[in-house]
Amino acid sequence: MNLKSNNFRIDPMDKNSLVEILNSASLDSEKYNTFFKPKSNLIEIFENAKLDSFYTIYFKDNLSGYFSLRGLDDGYKIPRFGVYILEKYKSNKIGSYALSEAISLSKNAGFDALDLKVNNKNINAIKLYKSFGFKKVKKQNIEDIYILKF
Repeated sequence: MNLKSNNFRIDPMDKNSLVEILNSASLDSEKYNTFFKPKSNLIEIFENAKLDSFYTIYFKDNLSGYFSLRGLDDGYKIPRFGVYILEKYKSNKIGSYALSEAISLSKNAGFDALDLKVNNKNINAIKLYKSFGFKKVKKQNIEDIYILKF
């Protein structure tokens, strides 16, 4: 699979791309560093994935982030969207493109919904998710869970 649209491209992730993203992410602002510690956990999850899937995101042919559809390997009935965009590529609509592709992939795989967790202070992400039709279904400490039913 190689999904391409104008300046964007999404490919199935390989370990080298994941390591490159994690190394670049450690250079980003402190607010993201805790998400990627320890790096070995995410690499292990990626390497052991059976049903979960990971995709690299390219913007103008530059590796700019990744998204995942996870939770299936843990027994959840619908995938959970997760995305990380490298700081220098933000504000390019990459998150919108990734979310749109994640929704398409989930629908095509036969799922009837997609959910996600978001820090309740991440106003821009919440606006994006609501614009796609996601509804808040649960509040957990600093994170809220949103769901989009197809």
